[in-house]
Amino acid sequence: MSVKNPIQEEWERRSHERFDVEHHVLIGRGDMASVPATVFSISLDGAALRVNDRALSRLGRLDKGDELWIDGLLPDPTKCSMVVFEGNALRVRFSAPLASAIDA
Repeated sequence: MSVKNPIQEEWERRSHERFDVEHHVLIGRGDMASVPATVFSISLDGAALRVNDRALSRLGRLDKGDELWIDGLLPDPTKCSMVVFEGNALRVRFSAPLASAIDA
């Protein structure tokens, strides 16, 4: 019997359908410089981004819940919070569902 990682379980309990994509964006934190990333999975609640460790280290130490922003996903930067960073995948939850940002 395998035991699932609670963070992984939380991410898997998404309430919206996920879509595989390949979309290049910039991700940043506060007033710090942004780093390149690629969104490879997205839903109305959140996204998974591919980013290398070296680039991500320029954002400083990230903890669950830290606020970030993604530029290049929508016309205005999209606010989100960090869920987990595993391997080269950064998983984030949007501060407001994307549907509300699209409808605005």
